[in-house]
Amino acid sequence: MTPLRQRMIDDMQLRNLAARTQKNYIAHVAAFAKYAAGELQFFGDLAPLHDPPAFARYLAPLQYKKWVVYAKAPLADRNASWSISAATPIVWPSPTAAS
Repeated sequence: MTPLRQRMIDDMQLRNLAARTQKNYIAHVAAFAKYAAGELQFFGDLAPLHDPPAFARYLAPLQYKKWVVYAKAPLADRNASWSISAATPIVWPSPTAAS
């Protein structure tokens, strides 16, 4: 295990994040690291996305899309105090947004 990965795990434990949250964070950071190192593979119609500029162009339209965040309490209540491990929002493209 790399020192950076161990530090990330230690920081998440210090912040009392749930084990599942820690596992998900580590998995997503590992996937991003693979992409950044050029190790992530795309197959079929997505094969051209291996090129970083092509991948950026593919994702660009998403920044202008309207998004809806479905949240459980206490995240839905702006006056509530909450921790990251207690409420994780689910984000989906808005069904009413024009494609």
